[in-house]
Amino acid sequence: MLENARGWSVTPAVQANRQQDLVHRAIGRPGIVLIGEGDAQRVRGLLTQEAKKMARVAQDAPVTTVVVGDGADDTVALRKLQGKLQRLPRTLKPAEVTALRQRMNAIGGLMDQLPVPRGPLPKGARIARPKRR
Repeated sequence: MLENARGWSVTPAVQANRQQDLVHRAIGRPGIVLIGEGDAQRVRGLLTQEAKKMARVAQDAPVTTVVVGDGADDTVALRKLQGKLQRLPRTLKPAEVTALRQRMNAIGGLMDQLPVPRGPLPKGARIARPKRR
């Protein structure tokens, strides 16, 4: 989770698919903002899955979805994303945001769940061993 000085905390890549469409989660005073990047049609399914998951975990927090794209068909251009997020209405109090962040930290993201690759180790790789005392 990345903390920002402006009160936002961002968890990159909380959902993904094989075509590398991603959903990122940002938490701030407006609530939970799910930001999807990739093909707009494919990413909407990921956004709805993640929005349902967030609604189960944080019932009292509003969930907003944003699709980043070239600016057509209900998408937001990347250069206009910051302005879009700043214009969202602030519905949560700072104490509620802190509690929400702690709850989302417990859930984690996709990066926490990535499997370790299988197969033989490369020839030049060294395995780090703990030091003896």
